[in-house]
Amino acid sequence: MINTTIKVLLIEDNPADIRLFQEMASEIKERKIISTNAKSLSEGQQYLKNGTFDLILLDLGLPDSQGLDTFKKIYTLSPKQPIIVLTGLYDERVGRKAVSDGAQDFLIKGEMSSPLLSHAISYAIERFKITAELEIRVAERTKELREAQEQLIRKEKLATVGKLASSIGHELRNPLGVINNSIYYLKMKLKDADEKILKYLSVIENEVQKSNKIITDLLDFSRIKPLSLKESDINSIIKDSLNNIIVPESISVQLDFDSQIPKTFVDPIQIQQILDNIILNAIQAMPEGGALFIKTAIEDNWIKIVVKDTGSGIPKENFEKIFEPLFTTKARGIGLGLPIVKDIVEKHKGRIELESILNNGTTFIINLPISK
Repeated sequence: MINTTIKVLLIEDNPADIRLFQEMASEIKERKIISTNAKSLSEGQQYLKNGTFDLILLDLGLPDSQGLDTFKKIYTLSPKQPIIVLTGLYDERVGRKAVSDGAQDFLIKGEMSSPLLSHAISYAIERFKITAELEIRVAERTKELREAQEQLIRKEKLATVGKLASSIGHELRNPLGVINNSIYYLKMKLKDADEKILKYLSVIENEVQKSNKIITDLLDFSRIKPLSLKESDINSIIKDSLNNIIVPESISVQLDFDSQIPKTFVDPIQIQQILDNIILNAIQAMPEGGALFIKTAIEDNWIKIVVKDTGSGIPKENFEKIFEPLFTTKARGIGLGLPIVKDIVEKHKGRIELESILNNGTTFIINLPISK
C-alpha cells in the first residue's frame, strides 16, 4: 500500500460527479480518502496556494477554464504533486495529451468505478514518486558528467598552456639575459652619469627582474612535478610559509591551529607552495590593511586548512573562472597561481573550496585527506 490516508483535492464543478467520487472513495477499503472540493479553477488554485495534497483530481471542463489550459495552469502552480485528469467520454485524446504533458494518469468519467479509482490513485502516486527519484538521479548524474567534462577541459587547457610556456619561456629568457648584462655594463661605465639616467637604468633592471619572474612561473608551471610524499606536520608547514612571507604591519595575523592534527603524508614543498600563493593573494587583497586568519582543524578523515582575509572579495561571476589558467583580476600577473594551487590539491586527492563576499573578504578552504 502507498499510504493509509490520502489527501485529495478534487477540482470539479458538477454536483453529480462530486457525489459519485465521494461514494466511490468511501468504498475503497485499503486506504482512507480525505477529499477537499473546489468548484472552479481559481478556487482550486487558492487551495493549492494555502495547503498541500497527496493528489489532485482535475476536471478539464470548469466554469472558468476549459481543456488542456486547465491542466497547464494547475501543473504550473503545482508541479510537485501528482495529477489525475478527469475527461468526458469523448475526450480520451485530451486526457492522453495531458499525461504526455506531465499528468500521471487520466480517467474517463463515464467509465469510473471504485476499483479503477483506487488503482489510478495508487498508480499516480507511485509513478510520481518514481519519476521524482529518476529526475534527482538524472540531475546528480548530469552534474557529475559536467564536472568531469570541466575537469578534463581544464587539464587539457593546463597541458596546452604548459607546452606554450615551455617553448616561449626559453626563447624570452635569452634576450632578457642580454638586456640584464647590458644594464650591468652601462652602470659600470656610467657611474658618474646624470641621476635621471641611473634612475631609468634601475627601472629597466627592475622590469627585467619582473619579466624573469613571470618566465620562471611559466616554466615551473610547464614542468610536471610528481609528488614527493613525506610524513609531515601541516601546522609546521603553515608556519614555514608565514616565515617566508613579509606581512605588512597594517595586516594582523591570527592563527588557530588544532594541536591534535596527526602527521600525514604530503609533499611539504608543494603544500607550502600553495599556502604561499593563497597567503600572498590574501595580502594583496588588503592594500589598506586588514586581518588574515589561518585555522586548521580535523573533520572526519580530513585535515581542513582555512585561510581568510578581510580584503576586497571576489565577484560571484568569477568563482568558476578563478581556477582557470591565464584568468586574473590583477593589474599585474598571468593567472597561473590558483590553477597550480588547485592542481596540487587534487594531486593530493584533496579538494579546495572558495567563499567570498564582495568588499567583505575571501576564504579559501583546503581539505587534505589524512593518509597513513
